[in-house]
Formats: sequence, C-alpha cells, structure tokens
Amino acid sequence: MATTEALITLYLQTAGGGATTDDIVDDLPIGKLTLHSILPRMTDAGTVERQGDYVSLQ
Repeated sequence: MATTEALITLYLQTAGGGATTDDIVDDLPIGKLTLHSILPRMTDAGTVERQGDYVSLQ
C-alpha cells in the first residue's frame, strides 16, 4: 500500500469509517485530482467503497 493510500485509510478509520471526498481533501495534504486518481485503485483492491462523493472502508 502506498503512503497516500495508507494515509487515506487511516483518515477514514479515525473519521468513523467514512467521509466525503471534500472532507478528505480539506483535512489531508493531498489534492482533489490526486485523491480521484487513487480512489479507483483502492476500490479495485477492496480497501474502500465509493457511493457518489462518500468514501467508506470495506
């Protein structure tokens, strides 16, 4: 798992298991474009599930 993916996973764990993409971008030092390029990999790996702008741990 890449460092950014680990950071997103840790953030979601501390956020009660899920958060919006805007919350993630606001609270972490990553840009929206970076987040949206990483989320498909994390979804394919089964780490997260995405419903619209809401991202949750699987």
